[in-house]
Amino acid sequence: MEKASGTPKRYKTTAGPNVGGWAYETEEQTRFAFICSSEGFGLPSFDAFIDEQSDGEYKRELLDWRDRAFAAYQSGNRVALRGWLQAAWVSWSRTLERDHIRPTLARGHKFTESKRGRNALYRLAAEILDERGADCPAREVLSELASLATDVHKTVQEIDPTYIYWVDDKGREKKTTLHTFESQLSTLRKEIY
Repeated sequence: MEKASGTPKRYKTTAGPNVGGWAYETEEQTRFAFICSSEGFGLPSFDAFIDEQSDGEYKRELLDWRDRAFAAYQSGNRVALRGWLQAAWVSWSRTLERDHIRPTLARGHKFTESKRGRNALYRLAAEILDERGADCPAREVLSELASLATDVHKTVQEIDPTYIYWVDDKGREKKTTLHTFESQLSTLRKEIY
């Protein structure tokens, strides 16, 4: 399959006009790239995307949109040029979203959820909220946790005016500020209820 007449080559020298790191074969193609830019369409990025595509129907479609936009530019029809650039953008953006944006977001989603679930302290807090209701104030939850500490509970060790000292599932001693606990308690309420 042949490239569209104006598909650029990478600009490798310091001489000659270039747009966005691309040198175009003709001065007319360079002007076309600037006009596309003034319309809000990044032709060099679009051309790079086309070059990355394997030969097939989708690449032919993108090249067709590009050639039609170039023909509209040559005829001086700015309305048609905008229409063809918009059609190219819609096709291009759908592919970008499907192939790049959604998978990236899906990978990011894995980092926001813990595979292990809640730690021991917040599991206790969740149990207290289950017993007393979602509107249970943080002071009451802390009071209940403090009573667990005096009952020689193996998770909560001590609560002072600044920290909650506790032991995680692996037996490691931890401390959490009361402010952090209250913030996480609010998040926990939203998750549960």
